[in-house]
Amino acid sequence: MQKLLQAYQAQVEAKKPIPQENAKRYVPAKIKNYVLVKTNNTCAFPGCTKKYKYLHHTWRFALTKMHDPDSLIPLCKPHERLAHAGLIENENQSPENWKIKLEADKTNEKWLKADKWVAEYYTGKR
Repeated sequence: MQKLLQAYQAQVEAKKPIPQENAKRYVPAKIKNYVLVKTNNTCAFPGCTKKYKYLHHTWRFALTKMHDPDSLIPLCKPHERLAHAGLIENENQSPENWKIKLEADKTNEKWLKADKWVAEYYTGKR
C-alpha cells in the first residue's frame, strides 16, 4: 500500500506546474487543479475533512504577486480565517506541521502588510 501511495504522489508531483508571477488574483487552472488533487478538494488543515472554500497563499499574494503551487493551500472558511488572523503556527511549512496559536504575532510582515487589513475587512472595521 505504501508503495502504491508513493507512486501516486510521484505521479502527481511530476505534473506540478511552474509558479506564475501574475498581477491578477485569478489562480491559473493548471495550478488550481494540481493543488486540489493533492487534498481531494478538502481543507488541508490537519484533521479537517471539510470541502475547501479558498486557495490560501501561505506567502501572501498581496506581498509576492505569485501563484506558487507549493505555497497554495486549500482551506475551509474557518481555517482560512485563522490563517489571516495570524493564528497558524508553522504556516510556511507543509500543513501536517501546522498548529493553532493562542495569539497572533502582530509584528511580522504578513500581519503588517496583509493580514491586518484582511482581519479588519472580515470584522467590518474596513
